[in-house]
Amino acid sequence: KKKVKFKNTFDVKEWLFNFFENKEQETFLMLMLDDKYNLMGHCVFSDNKRSTVKAEMPEVVMAFNVYKPKYALFSHNHPSKDVEPSKMDDFTTKKLNVLCELNDVNMLDHIIVAGKEAYSYRQSGKLDHIKQTINLNNIFTSIDE
Repeated sequence: KKKVKFKNTFDVKEWLFNFFENKEQETFLMLMLDDKYNLMGHCVFSDNKRSTVKAEMPEVVMAFNVYKPKYALFSHNHPSKDVEPSKMDDFTTKKLNVLCELNDVNMLDHIIVAGKEAYSYRQSGKLDHIKQTINLNNIFTSIDE
């Protein structure tokens, strides 16, 4: 197998456009990367429904335990071609961030793909906001006070 290395967000988006190109059902993808941004492995979740998909959190943790990635990047497609995140997308991103923190994995991004358009939580600033407001160090510090 040819090694996949992501150098920047453009590389990631191109890879995701190819991955989701002919998917008619909403599909959730988890990419696990090493400390040099090489793709170590990926997990695909699908409910075989056109407009919903659920990433199973225990399976995400299991993948972390198997691959022991430094970084995780999450993505899913919107077959409806509407690239904007839903409230459920925001909620899922928050849960994934907590799982990453608990497993000492750095969450790089959550990217929504709709055709040849992509919405990046990182590029929009939403991921930084989530990481600042839902930070385990802050939560545990406030509990200790």
